[in-house]
Amino acid sequence: MQSTQRETLRCATAIVVLCVAAMFASPAHGQGAPTFTGSSTLPDGQPGTPYSTTITVSGGASPYTFSVNSGTLPPLLTLNAASGVISGTPTSNGDYSFQIRVTDSASAFALNTFSIHIGASGGAGSVEFPMGTPSTVSETAGSVTFTARRSGGTAGSIAVSFSTSDGGPGYTANAGSDYVAASGTLVWSNGEGGDKTFTVTILDDADDEQDEQFTATLTNPTGGAVLGVRTQKVMVLMDDENPGGQLTSTGDTSDESNCTAHANGPFPLISAGAVLLVGLAQLRRRQRRAL
Repeated sequence: MQSTQRETLRCATAIVVLCVAAMFASPAHGQGAPTFTGSSTLPDGQPGTPYSTTITVSGGASPYTFSVNSGTLPPLLTLNAASGVISGTPTSNGDYSFQIRVTDSASAFALNTFSIHIGASGGAGSVEFPMGTPSTVSETAGSVTFTARRSGGTAGSIAVSFSTSDGGPGYTANAGSDYVAASGTLVWSNGEGGDKTFTVTILDDADDEQDEQFTATLTNPTGGAVLGVRTQKVMVLMDDENPGGQLTSTGDTSDESNCTAHANGPFPLISAGAVLLVGLAQLRRRQRRAL
């Protein structure tokens, strides 16, 4: 009898250990993938002048590892894999675009495309959607604000058009029933940089449905300005009748900018439940044999 009790205790202990291991099996373990912050248009550099800037991220599980996933850095600039610092003394004029991958200690990762101009500074600059702005909104919020940023130069007055369109990588939000279509022009005066905003009205409904998406796009720069890397931003409308549990975009699309890969959600708990059921079945078989 004591032998059976000891065997039962060992089996129960093994089940608990397996359940805990399954719950912690998710690569990101509830922290999510890392996310790039700041502008994807990095500060300009000058040939022959030392250059340094830092790629910044948040979220995920530190420490992080940085690498160039595609494209090339300006000649003689290097990326520090541990700190995300790009530094060196550039030698050639030009515009350079490259994609950086950041991987956290749980193997979750994110990708983002960056650009650096080496040469004479100034000019009209570029406009894009900056990183780090919200990409989700509740359908009960009433409205959502988009931000466009001018950087890299403030010479002259410039303008950029914006517009919205139905859909994104996931389920489609429809203008007129899920949100009010918006379009217009953002204007920066001579010497003015920084952010301009526009607002889109969100329409609530009583439907129990998937989270849906629409896209804001920047086009038609004037005054010598150019568009940056992030010309589109996907907004996810979170359904209030069926909150949570849906797969959603991280919010930005432009040559895989700010793509993330992570393993969150209920899967560790499902795995733990499956392990528990298997363990209990084995325990019952052992008890029957002992009798």
